[in-house]
Amino acid sequence: MSLSARVKNMKFMRMADETEAKQEKLQSTPKLTDLSEWKLPVADMIRQRSKARRNKIRRVGYTQVYQMVDLMRVSGRRNNASGPAEAEVEPEEPKTEPKIGLTALRANSSFVKRKEQDDDDFPMKKRKK
Repeated sequence: MSLSARVKNMKFMRMADETEAKQEKLQSTPKLTDLSEWKLPVADMIRQRSKARRNKIRRVGYTQVYQMVDLMRVSGRRNNASGPAEAEVEPEEPKTEPKIGLTALRANSSFVKRKEQDDDDFPMKKRKK
């Protein structure tokens, strides 16, 4: 069953015929490729370097991160009540800054220094019973 002449002359049918003709023309035209224009002389070296960079990335799990971080652990309950002054005084050890990991970042951060100053400026108030 073929289409009538009137249907073939409709605008959407002409557009479909034109697109088919353009596609056939593009496929039939020979394409010139000049490989010297698109290839870099050091392309192989660049590929090797990029592969080497990808291989250097390693995955870090929870245990490695946990071992890097030096956390103060509190065992038992915390007591914020004022107790005897003798028990709180401990001999001070010279502060040494850690050189690697998250602890080094925390020790040198301005947030920690500001927090220490704020704690000194505003002592805890005692609750009334």
